Amino acid sequence: MEIKEKDFRKTVEYVKSEIVKEAIDGIIKVATIRGVCETISLEEFLKTIGEKKERSKPDPFVDDKGFSLFWDAYPSSANFKYKGMTFNSPRVLRSNKQVCQNLYMKAFHENPELTPEMLLKAIQKQVLLAKKESVEKGVNQLAFLPGIEVYIRQARYEAFVQQDGEEESVDTEEESQSEYNNQNCG
Repeated sequence: MEIKEKDFRKTVEYVKSEIVKEAIDGIIKVATIRGVCETISLEEFLKTIGEKKERSKPDPFVDDKGFSLFWDAYPSSANFKYKGMTFNSPRVLRSNKQVCQNLYMKAFHENPELTPEMLLKAIQKQVLLAKKESVEKGVNQLAFLPGIEVYIRQARYEAFVQQDGEEESVDTEEESQSEYNNQNCG
């Protein structure tokens, strides 16, 4: 059904008049997007409609460099070589880059204490631990690492995030996963 401009203007005028009636008492009922009415003071209402919402500048480390480092640190597959042993798996662990980048940003908005460095160190520790356990058990433990999208969405990094200024160095292996994948997977 098409709404005529005249009808639309009448509706807007009606809403304005209702707001003015409520504003006289210093309280305004505001309908939210979900259709729930909230009651706020006149001062709060005027602040929200009077102020321009300033968009904060995105943190360039979180947006670009941080995500790129995290993306590169996350194994693309469960194939790797560690301490002379080779482990293979058909699993693809890294896909849907744009979705993952959005989830990555969302993780920082939901958890303000989380930093890109913490998330990067968490995946590095988890991958290293999986490689060490693979050598000890003789079974590819990296194959049990969830795909990157699930890892971020379900905050699987939380157990590996350093809190309270703890510092732990992350060992690096000479033969990186990406080198191994490039040689053996395509």
